Amino acid sequence: MVLLSNGEEIRRKGWRFNCGKMQHIFQFGHQQGCSYVYTPEFASDEAQKALENGTMYWKIDGACGMIKYTNEDNDLAVYERQDTRGKEPTEDLVPLVSGANTDRYGEGTKKHSYFMRKVVLHKSDGKKQKKIKQALVDVVERNRKELIEAIKTHGDSSGCLSVELVGQKYQKTPGVDVPVALMLHCEQNVIPAKGASLPRTYDEVKAFLASYVAEGIVVEWEGEFWKILSSCVDPKCGFKTDRARAMPPSRIYSSA
Repeated sequence: MVLLSNGEEIRRKGWRFNCGKMQHIFQFGHQQGCSYVYTPEFASDEAQKALENGTMYWKIDGACGMIKYTNEDNDLAVYERQDTRGKEPTEDLVPLVSGANTDRYGEGTKKHSYFMRKVVLHKSDGKKQKKIKQALVDVVERNRKELIEAIKTHGDSSGCLSVELVGQKYQKTPGVDVPVALMLHCEQNVIPAKGASLPRTYDEVKAFLASYVAEGIVVEWEGEFWKILSSCVDPKCGFKTDRARAMPPSRIYSSA
């Protein structure tokens, strides 16, 4: 077991639920063009500890979601993240597994209130919506055995595991040519080139991201997730100017 700073115990191998609003590792400085640029200063002492000690994953452009396996009825379902922007959730929304993610980030209309909604086909669905929902269900069913094993290995005690919904229907994810697919956050480990090491300082991060065309890096440390965006290190980074060369997910699950 691992003890968090708030005293909560978690299973280290099972802490792979990354669907809440993440804080930035570095503080912001001036605005350059349409982007705010990081300074070398850490956002907090916790952010510094996260960068110096945490596990790193590639940040992939898509939409957050989760898969959940219920052993009692052998049910494997996929969920999409929803943002109520501070409004009360409807009955079909459930809290994030990692805890309530409301009233913590943003103010007014920019406030984020994240929940999950199970993907279920309804008669009232529009043609486009129905097609995307069916594609998600098909992806889960086609990869059922592998996804259940992934949940058992990396998921939390309630049978949940965070995923990214990717493909041409989700942000036109670079390197994913199919309309709809899934990737597991826990499979997107940052692996440096042979002989290199993970970046643990601002200068190292800047040099590292200059060598890769990627949206950014997600850092996990003691159950908290942080982010570093390439565009905030360099507003003219390859991810903004040459998305065609961007790194694809390490692995995707599709119905193809």
